[in-house]
Amino acid sequence: MLGGAIARANKQLAREGLTELPEGLTLHALRRTFASLLIALGKDPAYVMGQMGHTDPTVTLGLYAKVISVGDEDRDRLRTLVEGG
Repeated sequence: MLGGAIARANKQLAREGLTELPEGLTLHALRRTFASLLIALGKDPAYVMGQMGHTDPTVTLGLYAKVISVGDEDRDRLRTLVEGG
């Protein structure tokens, strides 16, 4: 299922002259990226925990908070990338 979606996305990206998605992309990698971005954007840990389906905030923060550590300037650029602007 994911493989087909990635193949279709890569065809569209290629038509538009954009970088294709990386080989070996998995649902787990997308999940990890999603959680890390929420934390990097400064979302409340309880919100991130709920989005991930965790019942213990130490699991959420222990797994994802150390992945991305950004300063205010980086956070602003990241927010613009994620939310548009």
